Amino acid sequence: MQALDKSRREDYMAEDVENLEEPEFRFALIGMVLWLMAVGVYVLLVRFNWIQGL
Repeated sequence: MQALDKSRREDYMAEDVENLEEPEFRFALIGMVLWLMAVGVYVLLVRFNWIQGL
């Protein structure tokens, strides 16, 4: 009986960890990565003189 209760408890713990993930944080992180990639591409284009700077 205790083994069954323990496995149920582990299942709930796994679900709780998944529920603690905040989608807003993930979207913010993705947005920041995309923004940094865009800035990096811009810097490279200016550095190789493929486009004029600001």
